[in-house]
Amino acid sequence: MNQVVVKRKYSSLRFIGSLMKVFAWISLILGVFALVGSVLGAATNSVRVNVWQPEAASALNTMGLSQSLVNLILVGLGGLGAILGGIFAYLAFMAAGDQIHVMVDTEHNTRAMVELMTRLVTLQTPLPTPPVTSAPAVAISEPGN
Repeated sequence: MNQVVVKRKYSSLRFIGSLMKVFAWISLILGVFALVGSVLGAATNSVRVNVWQPEAASALNTMGLSQSLVNLILVGLGGLGAILGGIFAYLAFMAAGDQIHVMVDTEHNTRAMVELMTRLVTLQTPLPTPPVTSAPAVAISEPGN
């Protein structure tokens, strides 16, 4: 079977699409690291959220919330925000990279289809009839002459 060989174009766009996919994975990994770091920091109580107003600290104590529990909640929410941000960035970068690849592949397939259709039209075009080089063997006379 005949293969259609069409030269690939837009190598810089393909590189940008692949680079965006790499950025997608990097952002997801950074989001996971931020989540793990914030949860470990909150669990070991090495990250402290400062309560600036003394009234807020006394209000937390009357509600039965200790400073370490507030640290755990706030830093945990920060980690949740980090992982959600990482997931969103992953999806955005991956979608953009795939979109660039789809557009470049569509252009490539369109050029390949044009080449195939040109071959098909060339094969279906009838050959021209050869020119007549001699007079017919029998002369036909017109009636009335």
